[in-house]
Amino acid sequence: MKNQLTPMKRTGFFKRGPLFPFAFCIVYFALPPAQATVTNAFLQNYTIPYETIGTPAGTTVQFTIDELASIEVHVHRLIDVSDVPGPENLVASIQQNGLAAGSYTIFWNALWLVGGDVGRQNGNYQVIVEQTSGATPNSFTIPPLLQITSVDIHGVNVSPSFDANMNPALPYQISYALAKDSLVTIEAKNAFNVTVRTLLSNSPQFGEAIRTNSLLWDGLDDNGRPVPLGIYTIVLNANDPLSSDAAITRTRSATIQSLASLTSSPDKLFEANVSVYPNPVRNGQATFQFLAVRNNATITLKIYTLAGDLVRDETFPNLVTGNVVTFHWDAANEAGRKVGRGLYYYVVREEDSEGTLQTVKKLAVIP
Repeated sequence: MKNQLTPMKRTGFFKRGPLFPFAFCIVYFALPPAQATVTNAFLQNYTIPYETIGTPAGTTVQFTIDELASIEVHVHRLIDVSDVPGPENLVASIQQNGLAAGSYTIFWNALWLVGGDVGRQNGNYQVIVEQTSGATPNSFTIPPLLQITSVDIHGVNVSPSFDANMNPALPYQISYALAKDSLVTIEAKNAFNVTVRTLLSNSPQFGEAIRTNSLLWDGLDDNGRPVPLGIYTIVLNANDPLSSDAAITRTRSATIQSLASLTSSPDKLFEANVSVYPNPVRNGQATFQFLAVRNNATITLKIYTLAGDLVRDETFPNLVTGNVVTFHWDAANEAGRKVGRGLYYYVVREEDSEGTLQTVKKLAVIP
């Protein structure tokens, strides 16, 4: 028996020819397959008020998907109301692949790379949960913005000066940024973890919205004496002035291989570090102090009367660069007799493989 097909009137949609059954199959298979969808997402907490110390103080992203999918959580920093999420303000991206339909949680510790440090910046953040598998990805933007208001130190840079031979020298420049106004302590510690210089002590400093903070370490210790050559650690801490919250401690190394920078000649450095205290000398007691500027040095101290007669002669051999020599003088001459009241002058001389450094200074003696 022949199939009987009734031709349809060739008008409108069908005017090019009869509509055969296979046409319906083409339309059916041309439809895109169903896509997995993020149906809901929210944050466990929408504020991060303090810094990460020990247990991370972040937030948990909770979301639901209706089919097998791969998920990415994107976090964007929005500096002002005109900002929109984009690659230029993306601070974090967390990926989870092959998740079955259901509800999930992802913890974000609210830390990312900021100026060379794993830290954070204060402000508002847009969190987006994106389904990345399939031909047509979809995303869910969590409506309330996440707020970070914690104290943080980042962008720390410790840079030396250099001497004529390009060895790291003093002073060192220390720069850093703060997430917000904070009380800052900065210390220089030696290889034994002993603080040799406190550069800032709980000092109010501005947040990065105003400026990047900086200061110089001249290489002196807390007693005003040059520190020995070696490797030091610059330690930076910050506290919230309105609470007990503390930032993650930041540290940087500072290597001192020379005491003379390009702006400080060895002669001037040697002269600047020769002194006697007290001056005038009282009660028959005085302390001389001088610095070995170069390596394998021998320093001599000679005290003379104004007429040029030698009163005292002392020698300090085999000194390394940075050694501070201290000599306690009992106001006596070479014979052990106390010197009389009056004016004297003293000559301090350094002899080393690179030459001679010398300075002449005056002192007075009051019995």
